[in-house]
Amino acid sequence: ETETHYGPSMIQENIPGIGGSIHVVGVLFDRDSKIVSTFVSRSLKTKYEHGGPAVVGEPVKNEKLKEDTVRLLNHIGKWFGPINVEFKRSSKDGKFYLLEINARYWGYGYLSTGAGINFPYRAVKLCRGEKIKPLHSYKTDILLVRCIEDKIFKTK
Repeated sequence: ETETHYGPSMIQENIPGIGGSIHVVGVLFDRDSKIVSTFVSRSLKTKYEHGGPAVVGEPVKNEKLKEDTVRLLNHIGKWFGPINVEFKRSSKDGKFYLLEINARYWGYGYLSTGAGINFPYRAVKLCRGEKIKPLHSYKTDILLVRCIEDKIFKTK
């Protein structure tokens, strides 16, 4: 019945997990679809209890998750620019489950800059046709805290 009213639908399994279960792998591809930067982070706190935008995140090292992401992206096709792939680690079985792939920067992507990989600057250099050296190492001893606050202002 849903498809009749709304078109093709996809139902996704609920993946149980608490704070820190969402991981993002950021990847930057050059014009030849070669990877020039990778970065892995996880959100420690989200705006809403059930999820939503990350408000606290930290860089993490997870080579397996990074390698799995690169294999997935290379299998899909050629890329140029930033991509982020989001996973959730299940509290039930400890496995990572793919949530989404976005051909853009992620919400708390500034964390990568603070950790030592400035994705936006590197992407601009690539767009200008400049060659950049691969950069995959970053600090893990920092946190990003996003100050997201909804405010209502009187206009009259």
